[in-house]
Amino acid sequence: MEYLNKVKKTVVSHIVNESPLSIIQNRDILEKKFRFSHDGAQYYFVSSVPSEIQPTAENMTRMELVFVISKFSIETAPDGNKTMVMECLMQTDF
Repeated sequence: MEYLNKVKKTVVSHIVNESPLSIIQNRDILEKKFRFSHDGAQYYFVSSVPSEIQPTAENMTRMELVFVISKFSIETAPDGNKTMVMECLMQTDF
C-alpha cells in the first residue's frame, strides 16, 4: 500500500492486489479514508477517488469502492471474555 497524501485524519492510498488465480483479474484500488472514535469504537469510511489522481497500474483493472463503512470494537461477553468485533458495510463496482 502506498500512501499518496495524508491530511490530518484523511488518507489517500493506492493498493495493488495481484490475483493468485488466472481466472481472476489483478486489481488496483485508489481510495481515500478517514477514521474517528466514538464510545470506545473505531469507525472507518472509505471510498474511491478519481483515477486522474493516479493512473491504473499496468496490467491491472481499477476496482471502484462506492463506499465502505467499518466499525471495530472490543466487547465483553456475559462470561467476562473480551471479543474484538468488526462490522462492515461495503458496495463496490468491478
